[in-house]
Amino acid sequence: MANFDKIQARLEQYNTTLDQLKELFMSDGKIDAQEQEQINQIEAAISRLGERIGSATAAATTAAETPAETGSETTAAETPAPTASSISGSVGKGGDNKEADVKLVQELLKQKGQNVAVDGDCGPKTIAAIKAFQQAEFGWQDGRIDPGGKSWGALSGGGSSSSSSADSSSADAAATTEEAAPTGEPVPIKDLQGSVGQGGKNNPDDVKVVQTLLREEFDYKVDISGTCDNKTITAISNFQATKLGVGKPDGRVDPAGKSWKGLNGEGLQEAAIPGPMNKPNWIKVAESELGVTEIPGAEDNPRVIEYHSTTGGFRDDETPWCASFVNWVMNKAGQGGTGSAMAMSWAKYGKKVDQPAYGAIAVLSYGGGKGHVGFVVGKKGGNVLLLGGNQSNMVKISAFSTSKIHAYVFPNNFEVPENYYTFGEAEGDFETTDFSQTR
Repeated sequence: MANFDKIQARLEQYNTTLDQLKELFMSDGKIDAQEQEQINQIEAAISRLGERIGSATAAATTAAETPAETGSETTAAETPAPTASSISGSVGKGGDNKEADVKLVQELLKQKGQNVAVDGDCGPKTIAAIKAFQQAEFGWQDGRIDPGGKSWGALSGGGSSSSSSADSSSADAAATTEEAAPTGEPVPIKDLQGSVGQGGKNNPDDVKVVQTLLREEFDYKVDISGTCDNKTITAISNFQATKLGVGKPDGRVDPAGKSWKGLNGEGLQEAAIPGPMNKPNWIKVAESELGVTEIPGAEDNPRVIEYHSTTGGFRDDETPWCASFVNWVMNKAGQGGTGSAMAMSWAKYGKKVDQPAYGAIAVLSYGGGKGHVGFVVGKKGGNVLLLGGNQSNMVKISAFSTSKIHAYVFPNNFEVPENYYTFGEAEGDFETTDFSQTR
């Protein structure tokens, strides 16, 4: 019941935030595309919380009303056979979840051998059944059925659809993704008994709880395995930096600590440094990598190796990788890079601007061809804040002296908005970094 109250409180907090954002965004008389995207993300989170509350309520009601013993779980009168030939809206994780559509999907899932009740409630068991069906059919899972989509075609016996529906596109994305779909089923949320993450006790039950919250509430692609792997630590660090405003993420969740409270909806904010509303797409890509860190010892982080693949294919995470990171980000953003692992190569990229600007690629020179490169995301006193790779062996936001900046550059095709030059002083505690911490 305590967990139910936490979810209810988080739902109320999200609804309040949504109302405030809509009022703020409408202050200029319109809501632009990026503002609408933020609204959509919060509404999706509200939908997920609503599903959890509905499932908990339904489970409690069922437990109170179930007769002592019956010959079968349901009767024909309780679960009439569906008569509709299609669904009117999406069913599953983040879906519309209209009762009639949910019942139809549940009945078809039962016919496919999935153990699910036909009750019109799209709770965790129904979503799990959808995922199991998709995994068996396609080898991937996103937990959602869309009208006319690939999953609906397979479930209803109509085969794959050529429709351009959301489900079809998500299926294509899942089939071609670089990483396998996350595995493991969510577990009930309970208080931690010990710390989880970098240097934590990492009791498997506690790890599963943290992984469940990261994946189900904040959409991090982590396995719910009970093993605190590097992907889980990276997700924790990214969560700390982007959702809690932690300048020095440590990749660890402690019982009753700030990160644990944040995972349960307390003290959330959008980013350590919010930045302008119209962020360039490469900054969004770079922010998604916050928390990626080198692995001590003989093992190497495959994500860092992936960064290196853009600059010559170094096969370890000890080779300095700041330029490889920037190349990887800019390639992902469709802007292309220098193809060089040398930080100073970025001084000749695109077009220069004569002062720090949000989103600029900052090139630092320490003499003798030695340098560093990262993305400008703020300022702190006389320092510029850079989001970069290989900063104290990880992707993070660090403070650098402006006296070492050799150039600020942007892609040639990008017109720099005026507000990019007027970002304010950042709050928070950021590590002041020099050349030694970028090796």
